[in-house]
Amino acid sequence: MPNLSQIKRQRMMAFLSQMKEAHKDDDAMLIALGEIESELNAKKYGLVWEEHEEAVDVMMRTHIPVFSEVADKEITSVPGGAYNFLLEGDNLHSLKLLEKTHKGKIDVIYIDPPYNTKNKDFIYDDKKIDATDGYQHSKWLSFMSERLHIAERLLSADGVIAISIGYHEVNNLMLLCQEIFSTRQIMCVTVQTSSGNAVANGFTVVTAVGSKDIKDIFDAKVPFTFPKPVSLIKEVLRRVSRKDGWVLDFFAGSGTTGQAVLELNQEDNGHRKFILCTNNESNICTDITYPRVSTVITGLRENGSRYSEGIPSNLKYYCTDFIAKDEEYLSDALLKHIAVMIQLEHGVKLDGRNYIMVLDDNEADALTEHWSDYLDAKALYVSKNVLFTTEQNDLLKNVEIHIIPDYYFNFELREVDEVW
Repeated sequence: MPNLSQIKRQRMMAFLSQMKEAHKDDDAMLIALGEIESELNAKKYGLVWEEHEEAVDVMMRTHIPVFSEVADKEITSVPGGAYNFLLEGDNLHSLKLLEKTHKGKIDVIYIDPPYNTKNKDFIYDDKKIDATDGYQHSKWLSFMSERLHIAERLLSADGVIAISIGYHEVNNLMLLCQEIFSTRQIMCVTVQTSSGNAVANGFTVVTAVGSKDIKDIFDAKVPFTFPKPVSLIKEVLRRVSRKDGWVLDFFAGSGTTGQAVLELNQEDNGHRKFILCTNNESNICTDITYPRVSTVITGLRENGSRYSEGIPSNLKYYCTDFIAKDEEYLSDALLKHIAVMIQLEHGVKLDGRNYIMVLDDNEADALTEHWSDYLDAKALYVSKNVLFTTEQNDLLKNVEIHIIPDYYFNFELREVDEVW
C-alpha cells in the first residue's frame, strides 16, 4: 500500500523546488523556503512535540553562564579531602557548565523531575503550568528534552540514569529516554501514584518515609511535598554506583540524594562525590537543601541540637550568574571564574597550599623560589601560557600538574573574537 503522507510530502517538496528556482535571486524568499523544507523533512515517527524556549535560553544568546562561589557556605570537615557541590540556580544553566567540567564523567544520575500533574507543580519559564495550558505536555517535553540531552553527554561510558516520575508523563518520558539514551542503561525507578505511594526496583515505598527523614533533620515539620526516602536512593546507588564515582541530581529538591551519598559512603567506606542542582524557589536551596546537607555532615541542626555524630565530608556552594558577551574586558571577567571551574571539575579546593593555581610565569617563579614552603602540595593547575624551566620541572616532578583547559570558556571567547 502507498505511503500517502510520503507522497504528499514529495509533492510539496517538488513545488518548493519550483519556487526556489523562480525566486533564486531573492535571498529572503530562499531562506523562508529553506525553513519550510526543513520542517517537511523533520522527524515523522516517534515522539513529536511543539518546541518551546525558556528565558535561560534567550539569556544565553547575549550572556555567558558562570558560577560564583558563596564562600561562607563552604563546609570543610576533611581538610585536603575531596569536595561535593551544591549548585543554586536554574538547572539548565548548571548543566551547561557541568558539560564543560564533567562530560563523560558522571557515574550515576538520579532525578525526580516535576510530574506535570495539572496542579501547577511544573513551572516553565517562570510560569506555573496547569490543565488550562494547551501546551502543557509539549512544554514539559521541551523542558525535559534539553536537560536530558545534556545528561546523556555527562554520563560515563557505563553510566546509569535513574528517574522517578508520576503517571501523567511516564509514557512520554520513556519514549523520550529511548530516543536520547538509546545506548545507555535506563532505570525508571518509581512511578508516583495519586495516593502518594512510590511503586518501584519489586517494592512499594510510602513517601511518608521521606517526610520522616527530612523531619528528623530539622526536628520539625518541613513544608516539602513527597520527599524521596533516603533508603530508596541509597538502594539505587548501592546497586549501580562505583564507590569512587560522581553522583548527579539536577532536580535536587530537599537534598535527599546528597544525604543518601553521604550515608552510603559511611556504610561501605565509599568515596562517592555528589553534585546537587536546584533553584532557590521559595528559598528551598538556602532554607532546606543546604541546611539538610550541612546537618548530615556536621551532625548539628540549625537550632544547635544534635542530629547525629556527623559524616565528615566537604561541600562547596556555587550560585549561577551571567556575564554579558559585550563586556569590555570579557576575558578578564571570565578569568575570575576559572578557579571555581577547576574546583568543580576536580572536586578540590584551591587553597594555595595543597591545590595551587598558576596563571603566569611570575606566579610560577614565585612558587618555585619558595617551594620548600609547599612540600604538602598535591596538584598544580597551570595556564597553558606558563613555561616551566628544566630546573622548575625537576623541582615539581613529584606533584601532579594539570593544564587549565581551553574548554572552560574558549568557545565563548572565540565567538566574540577574543582568546586568552
